[in-house]
Amino acid sequence: MKLLSQSLTACLIAGCAFSVAAQAEELTVMTSGGFTAAYQRLAPEYAKRSGDTLKTVLGPSMGKAQEAIPNRLARGRTR
Repeated sequence: MKLLSQSLTACLIAGCAFSVAAQAEELTVMTSGGFTAAYQRLAPEYAKRSGDTLKTVLGPSMGKAQEAIPNRLARGRTR
């Protein structure tokens, strides 16, 4: 499971690196606990190579809490 999380996070970060839309100076990355360890390990290297600043927003991946990622996205919120 840990390897899967790291692989998915690496793909996400790589996708952002090569995306034209991701050429921002500050990127907001919303992640849940399952991906946090891999993200924290890979994010500094991505930021160093790209020059982008990563703003991290943590939250549960599911549930009824207002902080849950699907609920934040449904409200159009990234914070």
